[in-house]
Amino acid sequence: MQLTGEHIFLRALEKEDATKLMIWENNPENWRVSDTEAPFSMHAIKQFVEQHENFRQSGQVRLMIVKKEGNESIGCIDIFDGNQKHRRAALGILIADEADRGQGFARESVDLTLSYAKDILDLHQIYVHIEDSNTTSIALFENAGFENVGKLKDWRRWNKAWHDVLIYQKILE
Repeated sequence: MQLTGEHIFLRALEKEDATKLMIWENNPENWRVSDTEAPFSMHAIKQFVEQHENFRQSGQVRLMIVKKEGNESIGCIDIFDGNQKHRRAALGILIADEADRGQGFARESVDLTLSYAKDILDLHQIYVHIEDSNTTSIALFENAGFENVGKLKDWRRWNKAWHDVLIYQKILE
């Protein structure tokens, strides 16, 4: 199976990705959706990259999103909280640079990842948690066939205010 779309491809993490990952993970603008509260050290990022095990062992896989044109990494997509017994996992995506957003890269990444989750990881379903004010992510996942199946009230606290989170789910079979 190729993890290649029209404009992007997905690939495994490499040691050379550590610096870029540290910049993305330590950007406070991304903390709201990642629940991060403190910066990661380069040591911690390098350990994550080096110890990145396969999905069946760790319940997580992170793939780099790379633009075909220029071979530039523009973000990452994670399958995490994997549960083999119930064949489900969560999904998260980051297109790091504002200039790369709105160009279809996220949608291609989600589509490729869903195929990978179904055909290779043998998952039955994928779910996402999206803050109800994140209309861009809501549109992305609805357009990818995810269904809104619920709401978690006051689930996240950001800037001293509570925010609801929507649960979206896609059955892969």
